[in-house]
Amino acid sequence: MSGRGARALFSGVTIETDGEAAILARLRAAHDLVGRVLSGHQEARSLLSEASHRRVLAEQSAAAAADAAVTADMDRLRYEELRHRVDPRAERPLSFWMALVLVVAIGAGLVGLGRIELAALPGREIAAAAVAAAWIAGAWLAAAAHREGHAAAAVAAAVTLAALLMALHAVATPGWGRSLAGLLWAVLSGALAVTAAALIRRAEPMALAQARGRWRRARAHHAAAVRTSLADAQSAAIARESWLSLVRSGAAGRGDEQLTRDATGVAAEMI
Repeated sequence: MSGRGARALFSGVTIETDGEAAILARLRAAHDLVGRVLSGHQEARSLLSEASHRRVLAEQSAAAAADAAVTADMDRLRYEELRHRVDPRAERPLSFWMALVLVVAIGAGLVGLGRIELAALPGREIAAAAVAAAWIAGAWLAAAAHREGHAAAAVAAAVTLAALLMALHAVATPGWGRSLAGLLWAVLSGALAVTAAALIRRAEPMALAQARGRWRRARAHHAAAVRTSLADAQSAAIARESWLSLVRSGAAGRGDEQLTRDATGVAAEMI
């Protein structure tokens, strides 16, 4: 190697070494400045501790929000898969819980009618409840048969049940079949039973209602987790800026912008 090449190589090594030394000197000065801020300002340690605490909270809440989003998506997919399986053509749009309330109200109406028409029987309350339960059971069986494609069987079962109940009522109340009240009772009871059967046939399955409820709860939980995450992120940003502002104010009096940037970087790594 010639003398000129050796001098060039030595010069490059020297420049690189001097550059690293300058960087190390700047970092030492930045660390010293942050140390003086921590030791000389009574609120410095509290601000640093608060910034670190808020950062951890923000990371935890962000992870919780991400987990809640995954759970909500999984529950939504389970609900949609179940809906496609049990109601592929969307023929049962009525909410299960709404249908349940309406059917219970119809059952209460049937009990009331039974109590009026079975007033001559001892224990009419029990008898009226039994008749109403029979009407509702018949409506449910008719709806189930209709869903399975056995419409003729459903109609036959409904007519048979109505005839049996009317015969029982006629035996319990002599002269009932020839009275206007008896005819009205039969018409009203039959209409209520048909309405109950229609509601049951159009109501969604309970499993589908439960799956939708789980999805809605998961979605609400995810929304709450997102709100918490945003609030924690804002608090973390405020606490971080308070700590960094204190460090910048400590370096401002030196008039060295590079030192201020280096000290701010060191302070940010300490959070």
